[in-house]
Formats: sequence, C-alpha cells, structure tokens
Amino acid sequence: MNRLSALARVYLVTVTALVGLMTFGIGVWCLIDPASFARVVAFHQHVHFLHDLGAFQLGLGATLLLALFWRDAMATALAGFLLANTVHTVNHVMDLDEGGSAGQAWSLGAVSVALAVALAVRLRQLGSVGGASASGLAIRTGAPSSHASTASTVSE
Repeated sequence: MNRLSALARVYLVTVTALVGLMTFGIGVWCLIDPASFARVVAFHQHVHFLHDLGAFQLGLGATLLLALFWRDAMATALAGFLLANTVHTVNHVMDLDEGGSAGQAWSLGAVSVALAVALAVRLRQLGSVGGASASGLAIRTGAPSSHASTASTVSE
C-alpha cells in the first residue's frame, strides 16, 4: 500500500467523516420528518419511500463513518447494510397502512437476521476490526501504527 502525505490523510478522513455525517443526518431527517424533507427538496411527498430513503441514507452514512475506524471492508459493508436493511424492515412494518405486505417485512427481516449472523461470523473470524481511537484512524489512513497488517480475507 502506498503511504499518503499528512495533507492527503487529513483530506481523506475529513471528506469521509463529513459526507458520512451529512448522509447519516439526511437519513435521520427522512425518517423523523419526511414532510419537511420533501418540502425542502421540492418533490411530492410519499411517506414510505421517504422512510426507505432515510433507511438507506443511514446505512450509507454509517458505512462511511465505520470505515474511519474499522479496518475490514467486509465487516464494514455488512454492518452498514445491516443497519439500512433493519431500518427498512421496520419501515415496512410501520408503513403497512401505506401499502406493501407483511410478507415483504418478514422477508426483509430474514435478510437482516442473515446479515447479523454473517457479521458476527466475520467479527469472530477477525477478532478485531480496529477501534474508535486515533490509532484506528491511523490504520485507515495509512499512518504508522503498532497494529499488525490487516489484509484479512474471507478464506483466512
């Protein structure tokens, strides 16, 4: 892996954190006040689809933010998708009066269970994915750290 300059590391972490926070915030906004979001972006309000947008924005934002601390791409992706899909499942349950079916909610819930098990298996395999510390940021940005190499693969 090529080393980055200090300026490049700061840029990488700053952009990832800011976009992650903004995306996560938009997700919360869509879930909490979909009418307000629809007014601001000036399109017709459809509560369920705005809730879905919020779920996926939460997942994307969480994935970007986890990438700042976790060293494993698969665990990061599984965790972000698990969050998005689980909120999506809750949306389908809460918005049954808007349309859809209970079967859709059950199917989405089954996917969340499968994702949670897959994430648990991956975390157990790795033992650690980093941590919410400055050393975790150093690992993700290529700065020197005392941690061993993290080039883990699924087959290890």
